[in-house]
Amino acid sequence: MDDPQSRLVNVLEEKKAWETLTSSPAWGKLIRVLQEQADELQRTIIYTPLTRQDDIFVQEFRKGQLEGRLSITVTAETLLSELEFEINQLKEQLDDSGTRSTSGFRNAP
Repeated sequence: MDDPQSRLVNVLEEKKAWETLTSSPAWGKLIRVLQEQADELQRTIIYTPLTRQDDIFVQEFRKGQLEGRLSITVTAETLLSELEFEINQLKEQLDDSGTRSTSGFRNAP
């Protein structure tokens, strides 16, 4: 495993990459398209009556499609939260060990 200082550098770079991705116009467009698809799936699931036994399987498949689309935003948010948590832990670990960073990572976001 990397030493805490090296790991902190790597995690900060990873967080920056995720922030760059999720703040890009392309990401925004992807999320809008996925939300439109999710909205349509929700309407179909809610308002389409089940008239045959096979309709249950179709509806369950649609529920899976819906869950997949909705999970993308949550996954990105979760990854960013986990990275932030790890950054804070590494900073505390470096502070506790008396290691002082000369490159400013102690105050990094």
